[in-house]
Amino acid sequence: MIIGMIFSSFIAYFLNSYWSGKMVNYPVKEQVLDIAPSFIIAMIMGISVYVLGNSLSLQPIITLCIEIPVGALIALGIARLIKLDAYMEIRDIVLEKLTA
Repeated sequence: MIIGMIFSSFIAYFLNSYWSGKMVNYPVKEQVLDIAPSFIIAMIMGISVYVLGNSLSLQPIITLCIEIPVGALIALGIARLIKLDAYMEIRDIVLEKLTA
């Protein structure tokens, strides 16, 4: 069932992005390239947290309390390392609010 949902989501994404891309002159290829860095970061973070969760033999709530900050640190660390535009913009806004 999950594989079917993933498959239908990909088909729906390409159909929707094709027609909306035509209307606003934003091709599917550009859309995919724009979301690729965030998708790759999410995949790396997800795999890392999955491996961490399977390697810990603690109670589920404790494991979750470890996985959440580790996942956030991995995602933010990679975003900072590759200087992801969205991360840099959010970081600048947060720093501006903190120093004001």
